[in-house]
Amino acid sequence: MKRPYALTTPRLAVTFAGCFLGAGYVSGQELWHFFGSFGAAGLLGLLAAMLLLAMMGRVVLRLVRTTGEEDADKLIVFWDSPALRAIPGVVEIVFIFGTAVVMCAGVGALAEQLFAVPPAVSCAVFTVLIAALYLAGIRGMVDAFEISVPVLVLCAAALCAVSLVRSGLPPLAAHTSHEANPLLTHWFTSALVFASYNVFECVAILAPVAKLVPDEKTARRGVALGALALLFIALSVLFSILSDPASVETELPMLKMAADLHPYLGYVYAAALGLTLTSAALSSFVTSVRFAAKKLAKGPRGRACLLLLGAAAMYAGSLVGFNRLLGIVYPVYGYVTAVFVLLLAVHWVRIRRAARSA
Repeated sequence: MKRPYALTTPRLAVTFAGCFLGAGYVSGQELWHFFGSFGAAGLLGLLAAMLLLAMMGRVVLRLVRTTGEEDADKLIVFWDSPALRAIPGVVEIVFIFGTAVVMCAGVGALAEQLFAVPPAVSCAVFTVLIAALYLAGIRGMVDAFEISVPVLVLCAAALCAVSLVRSGLPPLAAHTSHEANPLLTHWFTSALVFASYNVFECVAILAPVAKLVPDEKTARRGVALGALALLFIALSVLFSILSDPASVETELPMLKMAADLHPYLGYVYAAALGLTLTSAALSSFVTSVRFAAKKLAKGPRGRACLLLLGAAAMYAGSLVGFNRLLGIVYPVYGYVTAVFVLLLAVHWVRIRRAARSA
């Protein structure tokens, strides 16, 4: 008899870490916005955020294993209310489209920083490309880009190692850039916001995985190992940026550092980052437009109009700039989804209490 498939500790760790790794994480700007700009206090915030991610990851796995539910809306909203359960889904779709906008802006920043191409031009070309791929029904190509994130991680680790060898540990003074963002005024608030939107995003990925985890020991070790991997990558990125303060003034700090170290390394990093941006933008755009078409559009003409509107909105939003969008979209989403993360925790507490009183 064939044994059921079960996740090992390393595989669960990779799955958990993969929920959070993306273009924003490894480009440097996301981690800088939330942690790096606060100096030494930001490192405390990073540790707090990783601890929260690990704790809530365990909560999600336990909830699924205890309740048998795999739908994210039912895990978050434990009341039997279709109207309330629709709210997390709507919020998620809005953020998914926002992610497509941010990724489009990231491509604009990449083209401008590497080839001096104006973002208005590169974002327009990228928008047409994404719309064309949507029309062609190409969605599975996203899986082919999974190699890009490991390449970026290796580059980040290499840049950090070179920086530490050359100049030692960088100074951990706070940077004044965080004062310009009223949404992130304190390192602890920043940690909570960062953890909130990342936990909410990972629920839909971790929920189906929970049934493949054989026991609590594997869950505990896998999540802990995944959180440590995320912490290592984040520290590599932040120490690299802190060792070269001038890189903060660019849209993609890690790309600047890679190019400064060696032009070919810059091209490798740019290629991997470009693939990551493309895969994230394509999956986000397809998911959000198809959801909107299912709810709003009727007939081929309606779907075509919705596609054009979605593409136009993605292009217009991307002109705000990668750096600015990261400083607005992710913090706002973090504050909104904090309510859902709290509901996840309350759901688990209710189940624990019910089990003890039974």
